Formats: sequence, structure tokens, C-alpha cells
Amino acid sequence: MEKKKIIDLTGIHRMFRIYIYPGYHVYPCLKFLLFSLIFFLCSSFLLFPACQGRLFKKPEITLQKIEVSSVSLKEINVNLTADIYNPNLMDFEIEKFLYKIKIEGNELVDGELKERVKVKAKGNAPFTVSARIGIDRPDFWNTALKVLNGDKVSYQIKGSVSLNTSIGKKNLNIDNTGEYMLKK
Repeated sequence: MEKKKIIDLTGIHRMFRIYIYPGYHVYPCLKFLLFSLIFFLCSSFLLFPACQGRLFKKPEITLQKIEVSSVSLKEINVNLTADIYNPNLMDFEIEKFLYKIKIEGNELVDGELKERVKVKAKGNAPFTVSARIGIDRPDFWNTALKVLNGDKVSYQIKGSVSLNTSIGKKNLNIDNTGEYMLKK
């Protein structure tokens, strides 16, 4: 049996030592490196879904506009326009959004978003929901006067949202608060 020659590849890394028999080429080393790279990539993709909960950030929803669409003796129909911001590095689509909107602590409307909304990575997308508000509620008049006078009113958008992302479906609970002032 012939003696092995040890070649130290200090240019790549000292821990990779290749045993070469006379007459053989370095190809087995390249196969090992290629296999290691493929193994590393596969294991990374398998571990990524386990970490997606920590990597995926909740979208932020802000109330942008309140428009009165019609008024009757018993109720007012309004369109609420909100904006959803995607803080993630991947696009998503809202498949289902169940929401409750409170203004000044009083529940204004609850419902379900009827259309699907696509939101680009690090982007915004508006959506509009319609609501009927009974004017016989005592809390309605205090809130309406504040809004009409141009005062800031606090709001809360709470609900659950189902998102379709490039790494799978994601169900999140949303609870965003802020202040709204009627723009004149």
C-alpha cells in the first residue's frame, strides 16, 4: 500500500484536509463541499418555517378617513377608509379580516372585509368598509360632535386577519389604536 499524502488547503479553511492517493484527483473534495452546501441549504429551508413566527411582523392598520354616505332619521351610513402597512420583506394578501372598530371607547362597527387586499412588502394598501350607525344611541352624539368640531378622537381597530404569504398562511390577532381628526 502506498503512503497517503496530506494536502492542507489553507486557502479554503484549515479544517478541510484532503487525503489524496497518488493518481487521484481532488474531485472527491469538491463532491464533499457540494454535498455540504446542499445539506446546509436544505436544512435552512426546513428550519425557516419553524422560525417564521418570530420573523413575521404584524401589519399595522390606521384609520384614514370617515365619510358620510347617507343620512336618514334613524341611522347614518358611513364609509371608513383604513390603511394597512406591511412591515415585512414579503408580500401578502388578506384573505379574511374580521374587525371591530371603536371610537372614543364606543363600538362603532363590526364586520368582515368582503374583498381581498394585496399588500406589497414594506408597502401600504387602503381598504374601505361600510357601516350603519344608529343615531338613537346616546354615545353617538358626543362622538359625532367631537369629530365635526375637528377635535381628535381615539380609535381602536381590533380583530383577526388571515394572510396568505409566500411562506404559507398566517392567522394573526390585530389590535391597533390611534387618533383621528376630521380633515376640513
